[in-house]
Amino acid sequence: MIGILSERLFYLVGLKQAVSETEIQNFGHLANKWRDASWWPFSPGGTPGFEPNFLVCVAISVPVFLYVAELGTKFFDAPSVPFARWAYIKMKATSSSSPSSLK
Repeated sequence: MIGILSERLFYLVGLKQAVSETEIQNFGHLANKWRDASWWPFSPGGTPGFEPNFLVCVAISVPVFLYVAELGTKFFDAPSVPFARWAYIKMKATSSSSPSSLK
């Protein structure tokens, strides 16, 4: 998820440039698309780590990642707890009903 969204955002705002043939083929159409647009208010450059283009990518990515993590917790984590409890009870019942070989 991080790679899919963030990499494309980095290409759109010009933080990452396609170098290899496969990158050019896959992401060449995205290169600087937002940065070169007339509506884009930020200029390239700035203090490393505080470039406006980078901060825009982070501002878009972080809420999306947190929301996807919340969905993963709701749809995978929450159902796995009752299932694990059910499996434990079944295993415990099976092991306690069978005769012990060590007496």
